Amino acid sequence: MPPNNKKKRKSINANFVKRKKVEEKEREKREKERKRREILTKHLAALQIEEECDDDEQDRRGICKEEVFNVICLMIDLVANRLNLKDGGKDVPLMKKTYYTKVGTNEVVQQSMQTANGVQKGVKTILEERELWDMLQGRKLLLCPNCRDGNPVGDNIYCCARRLLSEQADFKQQKEWLAETVEGAGHSIIFFPKFHCELNFIEMVWGYIKAKLRNEGLFQFQELLLRVVPLLKNEISISFVRKVSRHCFRYMTGYRLGLHGPELEFAMKKYKGHRRIPPDELQHIHEQLDLS
Repeated sequence: MPPNNKKKRKSINANFVKRKKVEEKEREKREKERKRREILTKHLAALQIEEECDDDEQDRRGICKEEVFNVICLMIDLVANRLNLKDGGKDVPLMKKTYYTKVGTNEVVQQSMQTANGVQKGVKTILEERELWDMLQGRKLLLCPNCRDGNPVGDNIYCCARRLLSEQADFKQQKEWLAETVEGAGHSIIFFPKFHCELNFIEMVWGYIKAKLRNEGLFQFQELLLRVVPLLKNEISISFVRKVSRHCFRYMTGYRLGLHGPELEFAMKKYKGHRRIPPDELQHIHEQLDLS
């Protein structure tokens, strides 16, 4: 066989294998989404009964609280940009129920985001139920030219369906799921700054766990599963957690004092026995670095 034909055949085989891998990934993705939707559709009736019935009635009908909770957790928050104009769609996630104020009244109405068949409602259906669909101007598009790039132009919220829905109070005030849950329970949530792992002592705990497992030569997934649970329960001492938390607190005080870069690293090493970096030692830290 001529050399050129061999190279051509190898190239065709490589492309064929690559295409097969892509198709397999797409097939796995579709199957995963199909199973997810089956679970949600199966338990949507349970959610409806859970809202309408008391505990005794739910027990009589055999409603599983854990299944209902799992369904709620699988649903995402209200995001208008994830919805199609019509109901359903290939990659459209199911969203949680919401409450809105009816047009022209002060009546608060509960709205489910799914149809009776468990399909996610589209923007058109949601707006029609709120009596807002007829307020759209022009051709009633999902997105108008002014809103296609994600940065709406002008103050007209009736230009397209997606913008009108995104400007509704419940969609506009939607918080991230964790913040909504924690604040709803009466607590405050304060996130660490991005890319600052030195402020979060759990990172040091995980680093200790990974180093310990690596030293023990455990690299198989099943072995790790068996080893991690007793390690977390019995081998992470309170004294170690306090030590790494003090380490993080020193970083926090250093940032509050305006230290950064070499100054902060120098102060962390010099005052590693302290709970925090002493504020009255700032001048000394600057002098030491200038001398070096």
